Amino acid sequence: MASIMSTPPRSRTRKSPTARRAEILTAAARIGLSAGLENITLRAVANSLDVRPGLIHHYFPSVDDLIVAAFRSAAGAGRFERQAGHGTATERIARFVTNLESREAKDQFRLWFSAREISRSSAAMAMALEELEEMGRASMTQTIEAGIRDREFPDVDATMACVRIYMALDGYGAYVNSPLPFEHIAYRYFVADVAEWALSLPPGTLRAHAEISHTLERP
Repeated sequence: MASIMSTPPRSRTRKSPTARRAEILTAAARIGLSAGLENITLRAVANSLDVRPGLIHHYFPSVDDLIVAAFRSAAGAGRFERQAGHGTATERIARFVTNLESREAKDQFRLWFSAREISRSSAAMAMALEELEEMGRASMTQTIEAGIRDREFPDVDATMACVRIYMALDGYGAYVNSPLPFEHIAYRYFVADVAEWALSLPPGTLRAHAEISHTLERP
């Protein structure tokens, strides 16, 4: 009588501590982007990786530390660096202030909104927010200064212009969780309009530049 063949149990590949930590951070960041940082728990991350919660706890004994690390991972180098891309100063600013309706941009708005809420009771999150904000402001300020040197922008106060643009961005993002779409043109182009005012550019300059850029980038 032939013996019944059984399928041997699958063996899990043992990952290095560095690889495992990176995997956990990626999973936590994914939850933070899709469901909000407040929904990151040791169990939720463990379930997404099909491992035991104890493994997550081994690398992140505190869920608060995991949430802050996940925010840093999901936010990357900050909002400006993620969205502005490469090119001239005008191209970078135009892309940053007009490409706000994409899925990635909306996920980032929700991520930062969630982080700000958590920062009210978490000093570590408040520090992470300030560090990433400062990185973004520094990069945008440098871009504006480059635009002034290259005569793309008038001789404006680069720091003041940057702060005004970021304030407009935060105002725009405050509506990201609205249950009903807010389609008024004043809202859609608010950040671009403020950026043009802050940079002393003629109205419509950045919007037109972005539309031309998007047309050229299409296959």
